[in-house]
Amino acid sequence: SATTAFIFQNPTASPLVVPVRLRATDNLGTITISNALNITVGANVLPIATITGPAASAQFAVGATVPFTGTGTDADGTIKTFNWNFGDGATGNINLVPPTTPAATPSNFTYTTAGDKLITLTVIDNTTGIATATRTIYINGNPTAVIVAPGNATVNVPVAFSGATSFGSNSLRNIVSYEWDW
Repeated sequence: SATTAFIFQNPTASPLVVPVRLRATDNLGTITISNALNITVGANVLPIATITGPAASAQFAVGATVPFTGTGTDADGTIKTFNWNFGDGATGNINLVPPTTPAATPSNFTYTTAGDKLITLTVIDNTTGIATATRTIYINGNPTAVIVAPGNATVNVPVAFSGATSFGSNSLRNIVSYEWDW
């Protein structure tokens, strides 16, 4: 064929110079070989993902819309895709057409459950290089009060009640006091 494509893989040294020649044969069987065209092959430089907001360890209430921002840069190409994982199973993808560098992506997400949320931004460059950035934020809700006690009681016999398995809405919010109502 007069045109072709080739994928250079795993150079042993970077950069690697590869001489490429073309051999052409005419209909009478005469062969001509071109001069070498030296192609410099370098390893792909991976992109860099950065979460710029929200701040690490930021706290938000359940139901709040949390703004997310991040950037991706690629020293030898462009950023093609931003993928967000919001830490509760939900994801968001932004495909940039055409790809740009540096690139920034805003996204918003509303949390419906409390807890520690590990958010991840993954950027993919134009040569499928991947980079990720992570950050933990905290979604605050009401504490959960849990009573542990037997199902039955007898008059004039003490009954043990425990609230020790009660818990806060995330790892930053702990139970600090208990009040019983009889």
